[in-house]
Amino acid sequence: MASKVSICSNALLMVGDNPISDFSEGNDRATLVSNLWETVKDDMIRAYNWSSCIKRVQLSASNTAPVFGFSYAFNIPGDCLRILSIDPYEYPYEHKVEGTQILTNCNIVYLRYLFRNDVVPSWDAGLVDVMTTAMAAAIAYPITKSLDLKAAMDKQLFVKLRGVRAVDSQQSTHPGILSSPLTECRGS
Repeated sequence: MASKVSICSNALLMVGDNPISDFSEGNDRATLVSNLWETVKDDMIRAYNWSSCIKRVQLSASNTAPVFGFSYAFNIPGDCLRILSIDPYEYPYEHKVEGTQILTNCNIVYLRYLFRNDVVPSWDAGLVDVMTTAMAAAIAYPITKSLDLKAAMDKQLFVKLRGVRAVDSQQSTHPGILSSPLTECRGS
């Protein structure tokens, strides 16, 4: 079962260093991976719609309406890394994200978003693999001072991310082409 420490230890091994057994070891390696973990994790979750990091919630309007332009404001959940859709059927309706709020004329928002999933054992194997490579890419230069190794890790991350995305995207039904006046008139 993957954990933060196992991912970081594997990343250290990928760049030719010794693994760690805990973030609080007090050595430079543990400090480096501990400092980089949150930023790299959030970047990798934000990079793709990982099925293990998607959450759906119904939001209620804030007590304070926007001054102009829209009728309602909704606070974005604190664990939101990226909004995927704001309605139950994934048909976008007019809205605007400003600061930590979603502004719209609808009185209820059904929000689908990527959340900051800190429960590493709930991640699928692809995200664990990508995160390990991303950590290796992030620590390659600070550990080895080798730009060649850094470039190789960046390239490996790009290739892995592309491959894992392809596998993860096959886990659900594709929405297909939605009916619209344009598609309906083309069929006649």
